[in-house]
Amino acid sequence: MDGPNDAAVVDILIPSTLELTYVRFPSQPSDVFRAYVSGHALPCYIWLESRVAQTQWWCCVKSMDDHVQGGVDAVKLPPDFVLESLERALRTLHANTTGNDGSMPSHAAVNCWAVRGDMVLVLTASDAPNHNAPNHTATYAFYLTARVLSLQGVLQARLRAVEEKLADHLQSHLQAPLNATRGRQPKVEPLVAAKVEPPQAPHRTRAATKRTAQPEASDDDDVTEVAPMPCPPRRRRKNELKAATSPRPRGSGAAGKKKAVNVPASQMPSTPPPMTISHPDLDAHLGLPTSPPPPDDLAWRHSLAQGSYVDCLDSLGHWNECIVASVKEDDVTLHFLGWCKSWDTTYARFSQSIQPLHSHSAKWRWQLRPGSVVEYCPSGEMAKLRAWKAAEVVATVASAQRPTRYVDSTLQHLGPDAAVELRVRGSLAGDKGSHKVDACSELICWPSTHLK
Repeated sequence: MDGPNDAAVVDILIPSTLELTYVRFPSQPSDVFRAYVSGHALPCYIWLESRVAQTQWWCCVKSMDDHVQGGVDAVKLPPDFVLESLERALRTLHANTTGNDGSMPSHAAVNCWAVRGDMVLVLTASDAPNHNAPNHTATYAFYLTARVLSLQGVLQARLRAVEEKLADHLQSHLQAPLNATRGRQPKVEPLVAAKVEPPQAPHRTRAATKRTAQPEASDDDDVTEVAPMPCPPRRRRKNELKAATSPRPRGSGAAGKKKAVNVPASQMPSTPPPMTISHPDLDAHLGLPTSPPPPDDLAWRHSLAQGSYVDCLDSLGHWNECIVASVKEDDVTLHFLGWCKSWDTTYARFSQSIQPLHSHSAKWRWQLRPGSVVEYCPSGEMAKLRAWKAAEVVATVASAQRPTRYVDSTLQHLGPDAAVELRVRGSLAGDKGSHKVDACSELICWPSTHLK
Protein backbone atom coordinates (compact mmCIF):
# COMPACT_ATOMS: atom_id res chain seq x y z
CA MET A 1 0.00 0.00 0.00
CA ASP A 2 1.35 3.39 -0.92
CA GLY A 3 2.13 5.67 1.95
CA PRO A 4 2.99 9.30 2.49
CA ASN A 5 6.74 8.66 2.56
CA ASP A 6 7.38 5.74 0.24
CA ALA A 7 8.40 7.79 -2.80
CA ALA A 8 10.11 11.06 -3.48
CA VAL A 9 9.36 14.51 -4.67
CA VAL A 10 10.11 14.95 -8.35
CA ASP A 11 13.07 17.24 -8.91
CA ILE A 12 11.97 20.86 -9.09
CA LEU A 13 13.19 22.50 -12.26
CA ILE A 14 14.28 25.96 -11.18
CA PRO A 15 16.13 28.26 -13.61
CA SER A 16 19.37 29.28 -11.96
CA THR A 17 21.67 32.25 -12.50
CA LEU A 18 24.42 30.53 -10.50
CA GLU A 19 25.32 26.86 -11.00
CA LEU A 20 28.52 25.56 -9.43
CA THR A 21 29.52 21.90 -9.54
CA TYR A 22 32.45 21.82 -7.08
CA VAL A 23 31.94 23.66 -3.79
CA ARG A 24 33.72 22.54 -0.62
CA PHE A 25 32.72 24.25 2.62
CA PRO A 26 35.28 24.70 5.42
CA SER A 27 33.03 22.84 7.88
CA GLN A 28 32.50 19.93 5.43
CA PRO A 29 36.04 18.98 4.30
CA SER A 30 35.05 15.42 3.34
CA ASP A 31 32.25 16.36 0.94
CA VAL A 32 31.83 18.38 -2.24
CA PHE A 33 28.54 20.03 -3.17
CA ARG A 34 26.69 21.33 -6.17
CA ALA A 35 25.23 24.79 -5.52
CA TYR A 36 22.40 26.55 -7.35
CA VAL A 37 20.96 30.03 -6.80
CA SER A 38 17.92 30.94 -8.85
CA GLY A 39 18.42 34.69 -9.13
CA HIS A 40 19.31 38.07 -7.64
CA ALA A 41 15.74 39.04 -6.77
CA LEU A 42 13.27 37.73 -4.21
CA PRO A 43 11.76 35.20 -4.01
CA CYS A 44 14.94 33.21 -4.55
CA TYR A 45 15.68 29.48 -4.36
CA ILE A 46 18.88 28.03 -2.90
CA TRP A 47 19.66 24.38 -3.70
CA LEU A 48 22.53 22.14 -2.58
CA GLU A 49 23.40 18.57 -3.52
CA SER A 50 26.04 16.38 -1.93
CA ARG A 51 28.20 14.74 -4.57
CA VAL A 52 29.10 11.94 -2.12
CA ALA A 53 25.72 11.03 -0.63
CA GLN A 54 23.60 12.49 -3.47
CA THR A 55 21.38 14.12 -0.85
CA GLN A 56 19.64 17.36 -1.74
CA TRP A 57 18.54 20.36 0.32
CA TRP A 58 16.68 23.48 -0.73
CA CYS A 59 14.83 26.52 0.59
CA CYS A 60 12.82 29.44 -0.75
CA VAL A 61 13.95 32.87 0.42
CA LYS A 62 10.99 35.22 0.41
CA SER A 63 12.27 37.89 2.78
CA MET A 64 15.77 38.50 4.07
CA ASP A 65 14.32 39.70 7.37
CA ASP A 66 13.38 36.08 8.13
CA HIS A 67 17.01 34.97 7.89
CA VAL A 68 18.97 37.82 9.47
CA GLN A 69 20.60 36.97 12.80
CA GLY A 70 21.01 39.26 15.78
CA GLY A 71 17.51 40.02 16.96
CA VAL A 72 15.86 43.43 16.89
CA ASP A 73 19.14 45.34 16.63
CA ALA A 74 20.46 43.19 13.80
CA VAL A 75 22.20 44.88 10.89
CA LYS A 76 20.19 44.49 7.69
CA LEU A 77 21.69 44.84 4.24
CA PRO A 78 19.85 45.25 0.92
CA PRO A 79 18.53 41.90 -0.37
CA ASP A 80 20.22 42.22 -3.76
CA PHE A 81 23.54 42.93 -2.06
CA VAL A 82 23.09 39.88 0.21
CA LEU A 83 22.42 37.60 -2.77
CA GLU A 84 25.37 39.09 -4.64
CA SER A 85 27.62 38.46 -1.62
CA LEU A 86 26.35 34.87 -1.41
CA GLU A 87 27.13 34.32 -5.09
CA ARG A 88 30.65 35.77 -4.78
CA ALA A 89 31.39 33.69 -1.70
CA LEU A 90 30.19 30.49 -3.40
CA ARG A 91 32.22 31.28 -6.52
CA THR A 92 35.32 31.74 -4.40
CA LEU A 93 34.79 28.37 -2.69
CA HIS A 94 34.30 26.83 -6.13
CA ALA A 95 37.58 28.37 -7.34
CA ASN A 96 39.43 27.14 -4.26
CA THR A 97 38.00 23.64 -4.67
CA THR A 98 38.91 23.33 -8.34
CA GLY A 99 42.43 24.64 -7.74
CA ASN A 100 41.97 27.85 -9.70
CA ASP A 101 43.25 31.16 -8.46
CA GLY A 102 40.70 32.62 -6.13
CA SER A 103 40.47 34.03 -2.66
CA MET A 104 37.55 34.63 -0.34
CA PRO A 105 36.24 38.18 -0.85
CA SER A 106 36.95 40.38 2.14
CA HIS A 107 33.31 41.39 2.48
CA ALA A 108 31.68 37.93 2.36
CA ALA A 109 32.20 34.45 3.81
CA VAL A 110 29.89 31.45 3.61
CA ASN A 111 29.84 28.14 5.44
CA CYS A 112 27.44 25.22 5.72
CA TRP A 113 26.49 23.27 8.83
CA ALA A 114 24.53 20.03 9.21
CA VAL A 115 21.74 20.24 11.79
CA ARG A 116 19.78 17.01 12.30
CA GLY A 117 19.48 16.04 8.66
CA ASP A 118 18.96 19.57 7.34
CA MET A 119 21.59 22.12 6.36
CA VAL A 120 22.13 25.68 7.57
CA LEU A 121 23.91 27.97 5.13
CA VAL A 122 25.54 30.78 7.10
CA LEU A 123 26.57 33.96 5.24
CA THR A 124 28.55 36.79 6.80
CA ALA A 125 28.51 39.88 4.60
CA SER A 126 29.94 43.37 5.00
CA ASP A 127 29.02 46.50 3.07
CA ALA A 128 32.58 47.88 3.23
CA PRO A 129 33.23 47.45 -0.53
CA ASN A 130 30.10 49.46 -1.42
CA HIS A 131 30.10 52.15 1.24
CA ASN A 132 32.73 54.45 2.60
CA ALA A 133 31.83 54.42 6.27
CA PRO A 134 30.84 52.97 8.61
CA ASN A 135 31.41 49.26 8.05
CA HIS A 136 28.27 47.21 8.68
CA THR A 137 28.49 43.43 9.01
CA ALA A 138 25.41 41.22 8.96
CA THR A 139 24.92 37.49 9.38
CA TYR A 140 22.24 35.49 7.59
CA ALA A 141 21.23 31.86 8.21
CA PHE A 142 19.32 29.95 5.53
CA TYR A 143 17.68 26.71 6.67
CA LEU A 144 17.77 24.21 3.79
CA THR A 145 15.33 21.31 4.09
CA ALA A 146 16.40 17.81 3.10
CA ARG A 147 14.56 16.32 0.14
CA VAL A 148 13.77 12.61 -0.14
CA LEU A 149 14.73 11.46 -3.63
CA SER A 150 12.67 8.98 -5.58
CA LEU A 151 14.27 6.38 -7.83
CA GLN A 152 13.90 8.86 -10.68
CA GLY A 153 15.65 11.56 -8.67
CA VAL A 154 18.49 9.20 -7.71
CA LEU A 155 18.94 8.17 -11.35
CA GLN A 156 19.02 11.80 -12.42
CA ALA A 157 21.69 12.60 -9.84
CA ARG A 158 23.78 9.60 -10.90
CA LEU A 159 23.34 10.54 -14.56
CA ARG A 160 24.63 14.04 -13.84
CA ALA A 161 27.68 12.55 -12.14
CA VAL A 162 28.35 10.22 -15.08
CA GLU A 163 27.94 13.03 -17.62
CA GLU A 164 30.36 15.26 -15.72
CA LYS A 165 32.84 12.40 -15.43
CA LEU A 166 32.67 11.72 -19.16
CA ALA A 167 33.04 15.42 -19.90
CA ASP A 168 36.17 15.58 -17.74
CA HIS A 169 37.69 12.53 -19.45
CA LEU A 170 36.82 13.83 -22.92
CA GLN A 171 38.31 17.23 -22.20
CA SER A 172 41.51 15.74 -20.82
CA HIS A 173 41.75 13.27 -23.74
CA LEU A 174 41.39 16.01 -26.34
CA GLN A 175 43.60 18.50 -24.56
CA ALA A 176 46.50 16.18 -23.75
CA PRO A 177 47.79 15.55 -27.32
CA LEU A 178 47.33 19.19 -28.23
CA ASN A 179 49.26 20.42 -25.22
CA ALA A 180 52.01 17.83 -25.76
CA THR A 181 52.41 18.85 -29.44
CA ARG A 182 52.44 22.59 -28.87
CA GLY A 183 54.51 22.42 -25.75
CA ARG A 184 51.90 24.16 -23.60
CA GLN A 185 52.48 21.79 -20.73
CA PRO A 186 56.17 21.67 -19.79
CA LYS A 187 55.48 18.74 -17.45
CA VAL A 188 55.08 16.41 -20.44
CA GLU A 189 58.59 16.98 -21.83
CA PRO A 190 60.65 15.36 -19.05
CA LEU A 191 58.10 12.53 -18.84
CA VAL A 192 58.47 11.66 -22.55
CA ALA A 193 62.22 12.25 -22.56
CA ALA A 194 62.66 9.80 -19.71
CA LYS A 195 61.07 7.04 -21.75
CA VAL A 196 62.45 7.82 -25.22
CA GLU A 197 65.65 9.61 -26.09
CA PRO A 198 65.35 10.74 -29.72
CA PRO A 199 68.51 11.75 -31.57
CA GLN A 200 69.22 15.45 -31.85
CA ALA A 201 69.45 15.40 -35.65
CA PRO A 202 68.53 13.02 -38.43
CA HIS A 203 71.25 10.54 -39.50
CA ARG A 204 72.25 9.69 -43.06
CA THR A 205 73.39 6.11 -42.52
CA ARG A 206 71.66 2.79 -42.87
CA ALA A 207 72.74 1.96 -39.31
CA ALA A 208 70.64 4.83 -38.06
CA THR A 209 67.77 3.46 -40.07
CA LYS A 210 68.08 0.10 -38.33
CA ARG A 211 68.26 1.73 -34.91
CA THR A 212 64.99 3.49 -35.55
CA ALA A 213 63.23 0.19 -36.37
CA GLN A 214 62.67 1.03 -40.03
CA PRO A 215 62.56 -1.66 -42.78
CA GLU A 216 65.97 -2.60 -44.15
CA ALA A 217 66.94 -0.69 -47.26
CA SER A 218 68.28 -2.44 -50.34
CA ASP A 219 71.70 -1.76 -51.86
CA ASP A 220 70.12 0.25 -54.64
CA ASP A 221 68.25 2.60 -52.30
CA ASP A 222 69.47 6.12 -51.87
CA VAL A 223 70.46 7.43 -48.46
CA THR A 224 67.50 9.39 -47.07
CA GLU A 225 66.84 11.36 -43.93
CA VAL A 226 65.07 9.37 -41.23
CA ALA A 227 63.07 11.26 -38.59
CA PRO A 228 63.10 9.93 -35.04
CA MET A 229 59.96 7.99 -34.07
CA PRO A 230 59.48 7.83 -30.29
CA CYS A 231 56.91 5.09 -29.77
CA PRO A 232 56.33 4.05 -26.15
CA PRO A 233 53.40 1.71 -25.57
CA ARG A 234 50.20 3.48 -26.55
CA ARG A 235 48.22 2.72 -23.41
CA ARG A 236 51.08 3.68 -21.11
CA ARG A 237 51.69 6.87 -23.08
CA LYS A 238 47.99 7.77 -22.93
CA ASN A 239 47.82 7.32 -19.18
CA GLU A 240 51.05 9.23 -18.60
CA LEU A 241 49.98 12.14 -20.75
CA LYS A 242 46.56 12.20 -19.12
CA ALA A 243 48.07 12.24 -15.63
CA ALA A 244 50.56 14.95 -16.56
CA THR A 245 48.27 17.28 -18.49
CA SER A 246 44.97 16.96 -16.61
CA PRO A 247 45.07 18.69 -13.23
CA ARG A 248 42.11 17.42 -11.26
CA PRO A 249 40.06 19.48 -8.82
CA ARG A 250 40.12 18.09 -5.35
CA GLY A 251 37.20 15.75 -4.75
CA SER A 252 36.35 15.39 -8.45
CA GLY A 253 37.06 12.90 -11.17
CA ALA A 254 37.09 9.16 -10.61
CA ALA A 255 38.40 9.44 -7.05
CA GLY A 256 35.84 11.98 -5.94
CA LYS A 257 32.80 10.75 -7.85
CA LYS A 258 33.16 7.02 -7.62
CA LYS A 259 31.06 6.80 -4.50
CA ALA A 260 28.26 8.90 -5.99
CA VAL A 261 28.12 6.79 -9.15
CA ASN A 262 28.46 3.29 -7.77
CA VAL A 263 26.31 3.47 -4.61
CA PRO A 264 23.11 1.44 -5.20
CA ALA A 265 19.85 3.32 -4.86
CA SER A 266 18.68 0.92 -2.14
CA GLN A 267 21.67 1.83 0.00
CA MET A 268 21.44 5.58 -0.40
CA PRO A 269 21.59 7.22 3.05
CA SER A 270 18.61 9.31 4.06
CA THR A 271 20.84 11.84 5.82
CA PRO A 272 24.19 13.22 4.70
CA PRO A 273 27.37 11.89 6.30
CA PRO A 274 28.90 15.25 7.34
CA MET A 275 29.29 15.98 11.02
CA THR A 276 26.29 17.22 12.97
CA ILE A 277 26.49 20.17 15.33
CA SER A 278 24.03 21.36 17.91
CA HIS A 279 22.35 24.74 17.95
CA PRO A 280 24.61 26.17 20.70
CA ASP A 281 27.59 25.41 18.47
CA LEU A 282 25.85 27.15 15.59
CA ASP A 283 25.12 30.18 17.78
CA ALA A 284 28.76 30.27 18.84
CA HIS A 285 29.79 30.13 15.17
CA LEU A 286 27.48 33.05 14.46
CA GLY A 287 28.97 34.99 17.37
CA LEU A 288 25.68 35.10 19.30
CA PRO A 289 25.67 34.60 23.09
CA THR A 290 22.12 33.23 23.00
CA SER A 291 19.61 32.31 20.33
CA PRO A 292 18.15 35.48 18.78
CA PRO A 293 14.43 36.21 19.01
CA PRO A 294 12.94 34.37 16.04
CA PRO A 295 10.47 35.91 13.56
CA ASP A 296 6.79 35.00 13.65
CA ASP A 297 7.33 31.81 11.68
CA LEU A 298 10.11 30.63 13.97
CA ALA A 299 8.08 31.62 17.03
CA TRP A 300 5.27 29.39 15.82
CA ARG A 301 7.73 26.54 15.28
CA HIS A 302 9.11 26.94 18.78
CA SER A 303 5.55 26.66 20.13
CA LEU A 304 4.97 23.23 18.56
CA ALA A 305 4.18 20.66 21.23
CA GLN A 306 2.62 17.23 21.49
CA GLY A 307 -0.95 17.39 20.21
CA SER A 308 -0.42 20.36 17.88
CA TYR A 309 -1.96 20.04 14.42
CA VAL A 310 0.10 21.03 11.38
CA ASP A 311 0.30 20.60 7.63
CA CYS A 312 3.15 18.42 6.37
CA LEU A 313 4.50 17.90 2.86
CA ASP A 314 5.04 14.17 2.31
CA SER A 315 7.52 12.64 -0.08
CA LEU A 316 4.85 12.36 -2.79
CA GLY A 317 4.45 16.12 -2.84
CA HIS A 318 1.05 16.09 -1.10
CA TRP A 319 0.11 18.19 1.91
CA ASN A 320 -1.44 16.21 4.75
CA GLU A 321 -3.10 16.91 8.06
CA CYS A 322 -0.75 15.79 10.82
CA ILE A 323 -0.62 15.79 14.58
CA VAL A 324 2.58 16.15 16.59
CA ALA A 325 3.15 12.78 18.26
CA SER A 326 6.28 13.70 20.21
CA VAL A 327 8.87 16.46 20.51
CA LYS A 328 12.53 15.98 21.42
CA GLU A 329 14.58 19.15 21.45
CA ASP A 330 14.39 20.41 17.85
CA ASP A 331 13.08 17.13 16.39
CA VAL A 332 9.33 16.84 15.80
CA THR A 333 7.69 13.46 15.14
CA LEU A 334 4.50 13.78 13.09
CA HIS A 335 1.64 11.33 12.72
CA PHE A 336 -0.23 11.47 9.40
CA LEU A 337 -3.98 11.41 10.01
CA GLY A 338 -5.52 8.36 8.34
CA TRP A 339 -2.29 6.35 8.28
CA CYS A 340 -0.87 3.82 10.71
CA LYS A 341 1.95 4.65 13.11
CA SER A 342 4.55 2.98 10.92
CA TRP A 343 4.41 6.07 8.70
CA ASP A 344 5.26 8.44 11.57
CA THR A 345 8.19 10.58 10.50
CA THR A 346 10.60 12.81 12.40
CA TYR A 347 11.30 16.24 10.96
CA ALA A 348 13.43 19.13 12.07
CA ARG A 349 11.43 21.79 13.82
CA PHE A 350 12.62 24.34 11.25
CA SER A 351 11.84 22.17 8.22
CA GLN A 352 9.91 23.98 5.51
CA SER A 353 7.87 20.80 5.03
CA ILE A 354 5.99 21.72 8.22
CA GLN A 355 3.49 24.56 7.93
CA PRO A 356 0.48 25.82 9.93
CA LEU A 357 -2.65 23.71 9.77
CA HIS A 358 -4.72 24.15 6.60
CA SER A 359 -2.30 26.70 5.17
CA HIS A 360 -1.76 24.19 2.33
CA SER A 361 -4.16 21.28 2.90
CA ALA A 362 -7.85 21.47 2.05
CA LYS A 363 -10.51 22.02 4.73
CA TRP A 364 -12.58 19.15 3.42
CA ARG A 365 -13.96 18.20 6.85
CA TRP A 366 -15.58 21.64 7.03
CA GLN A 367 -17.80 20.89 4.03
CA LEU A 368 -19.12 17.46 5.06
CA ARG A 369 -22.86 17.34 4.43
CA PRO A 370 -25.43 14.60 3.88
CA GLY A 371 -24.54 12.90 0.62
CA SER A 372 -20.78 13.51 0.89
CA VAL A 373 -18.62 10.46 0.20
CA VAL A 374 -15.57 9.66 2.36
CA GLU A 375 -13.30 6.74 3.10
CA TYR A 376 -14.02 5.02 6.40
CA CYS A 377 -12.14 2.38 8.40
CA PRO A 378 -14.76 0.64 10.62
CA SER A 379 -12.30 -1.77 12.24
CA GLY A 380 -9.69 0.85 13.04
CA GLU A 381 -6.95 -1.24 11.40
CA MET A 382 -5.70 1.53 9.18
CA ALA A 383 -2.64 -0.45 8.08
CA LYS A 384 -4.82 -2.87 6.10
CA LEU A 385 -6.02 -1.63 2.73
CA ARG A 386 -9.08 -3.89 2.79
CA ALA A 387 -10.22 -2.28 6.04
CA TRP A 388 -11.04 0.97 4.24
CA LYS A 389 -14.55 1.27 2.82
CA ALA A 390 -16.41 3.88 0.84
CA ALA A 391 -19.05 5.49 3.04
CA GLU A 392 -21.72 8.13 2.61
CA VAL A 393 -22.59 10.82 5.10
CA VAL A 394 -26.20 10.31 6.20
CA ALA A 395 -26.47 13.16 8.68
CA THR A 396 -24.46 15.52 10.85
CA VAL A 397 -25.18 15.03 14.53
CA ALA A 398 -23.82 16.19 17.86
CA SER A 399 -20.91 14.25 19.25
CA ALA A 400 -21.69 12.17 22.33
CA GLN A 401 -18.13 12.48 23.57
CA ARG A 402 -15.57 15.22 23.41
CA PRO A 403 -14.16 15.18 19.89
CA THR A 404 -10.47 15.45 18.99
CA ARG A 405 -10.84 19.04 17.86
CA TYR A 406 -8.16 20.95 16.06
CA VAL A 407 -6.15 23.39 18.11
CA ASP A 408 -7.60 26.92 18.07
CA SER A 409 -10.14 26.06 15.38
CA THR A 410 -13.74 24.93 15.09
CA LEU A 411 -15.70 23.19 12.37
CA GLN A 412 -17.56 26.10 10.82
CA HIS A 413 -20.31 24.03 9.21
CA LEU A 414 -20.57 21.12 11.59
CA GLY A 415 -19.98 22.99 14.83
CA PRO A 416 -17.28 22.56 17.48
CA ASP A 417 -18.71 19.28 18.85
CA ALA A 418 -19.83 17.80 15.56
CA ALA A 419 -19.88 14.22 14.38
CA VAL A 420 -21.07 12.57 11.19
CA GLU A 421 -23.32 9.59 10.76
CA LEU A 422 -21.94 7.30 8.06
CA ARG A 423 -23.43 4.43 6.11
CA VAL A 424 -21.00 2.07 4.44
CA ARG A 425 -21.65 1.53 0.77
CA GLY A 426 -21.82 -1.86 -0.97
CA SER A 427 -23.10 -5.27 0.01
CA LEU A 428 -19.62 -6.50 0.94
CA ALA A 429 -19.38 -4.13 3.85
CA GLY A 430 -20.97 -6.67 6.18
CA ASP A 431 -22.75 -3.98 8.14
CA LYS A 432 -25.84 -2.24 6.79
CA GLY A 433 -26.20 -0.01 9.84
CA SER A 434 -24.91 3.49 10.34
CA HIS A 435 -21.79 4.52 12.21
CA LYS A 436 -21.30 7.65 14.25
CA VAL A 437 -17.81 9.06 13.84
CA ASP A 438 -16.15 12.21 15.11
CA ALA A 439 -15.81 14.68 12.25
CA CYS A 440 -12.11 15.20 13.08
CA SER A 441 -11.36 11.48 13.47
CA GLU A 442 -8.56 9.98 11.41
CA LEU A 443 -10.84 6.99 10.70
CA ILE A 444 -12.36 9.03 7.87
CA CYS A 445 -10.31 10.30 4.94
CA TRP A 446 -10.85 12.17 1.73
CA PRO A 447 -11.84 9.94 -1.24
CA SER A 448 -8.95 8.41 -3.22
CA THR A 449 -6.62 8.53 -0.21
CA HIS A 450 -6.47 4.73 0.05
CA LEU A 451 -9.07 3.49 -2.44
CA LYS A 452 -8.15 4.21 -6.05
